[in-house]
Amino acid sequence: MLDRALAGIAASAPTDVFVHLRASGPHRDTRPETEPFAALLVEMYEGWAARCGMQAQRLDAPEREHLLTISGLGCGEILAAESGLHVLEQVDEERDGAKVGDREQVRVLVIPRSEGPEAGAGSLARLARHAIVETATSTVVVRRYRPGRAPLVRDGVRGYRTGRLDRVLAGDFDLYGDGSSDR
Repeated sequence: MLDRALAGIAASAPTDVFVHLRASGPHRDTRPETEPFAALLVEMYEGWAARCGMQAQRLDAPEREHLLTISGLGCGEILAAESGLHVLEQVDEERDGAKVGDREQVRVLVIPRSEGPEAGAGSLARLARHAIVETATSTVVVRRYRPGRAPLVRDGVRGYRTGRLDRVLAGDFDLYGDGSSDR
């Protein structure tokens, strides 16, 4: 973590970011079950911030969307790789989990925050909504999550696979990116 924070300082990476999450894909408005997955990802980012000694705060967001502000050395450097699609794959347990039966997608957008930490939550939420409109969206699949009897997380950005879905969802998503596999 210290190495990433120092790299972020050297690269002038932001120390304050907004993290916006919303359902994505063809069924985003008709399938309410995507909302629990988005809420789970919010908890993942809050867990990560707590583990890393960062400050995380939930901000007001439109219905079916989530908005966080996260502050701390290294957060911009580490969280920049989180922008894109996060996909929950539901497997058919009747068929030994071999076939993906359904997918839920959440689009995550990490945006540098230009306003200082002294701004109130209301003005931060307005600033974030403006930044969200101005930022291009990414269709890169950042991470795939597969729960069930044989859990698996595949991170396409950091290049890892792990069976530790519980650890990733607890906020340890950045611990496995050293190129090794933890099955």
